Amino acid sequence: MNIYFVGDTHYNHQNIVKGCSEWEDKTGCRNFRTLKTHNDAVIKNINKTVKADDILYHVGDVAFGGKESIWDFRKQIVCKTIHLCLGNHDHHIKKNTIITTSKGLMNAKNMFTTVQDRIEKVIHDKYDFVLDHYPIKSWHKKEKGAIHLYGHTHKELFYHPHAICVCMEVHPEFRPFSLQEILKIVKEREKQFEYIN
Repeated sequence: MNIYFVGDTHYNHQNIVKGCSEWEDKTGCRNFRTLKTHNDAVIKNINKTVKADDILYHVGDVAFGGKESIWDFRKQIVCKTIHLCLGNHDHHIKKNTIITTSKGLMNAKNMFTTVQDRIEKVIHDKYDFVLDHYPIKSWHKKEKGAIHLYGHTHKELFYHPHAICVCMEVHPEFRPFSLQEILKIVKEREKQFEYIN
């Protein structure tokens, strides 16, 4: 069993896809030609990385295009254990909307192992983790080395060595980050931060 982190999958979000976005400024768009190629890459890259018995922490903004998109996303993900922090676009999940699925009617929250606004947990025996959709300046046990993982910004903000953006497009391979990758980033940034200060 391995542990992974991801945020802002934005499954089925047309405007985030460069080839079909209606946004005037497309600098924040993902470089896909069609919504289908984007959606396929999201699913394929998660499943290629995160296996059925692994654990995936998702920091929000799961899917767009109506409540059915949540099930369409979830039914394709092979990982059985997904802990979700609610993002600003996860309205149907927050309301626990009833969704028609291939398994019958299902509450949106039941598609995930847990659904919370913030997750504070010892995920690694040495580090406490604070997961939130939003980047926060101060978090529980920050001064004791706790790691804060966030989404929402779709880019790394580099404001603290222990604060890391896990949005899909931040990973060079457009996929979830492993626990080992997060710990490696923390170590590298701790050295850079010492050098700067």
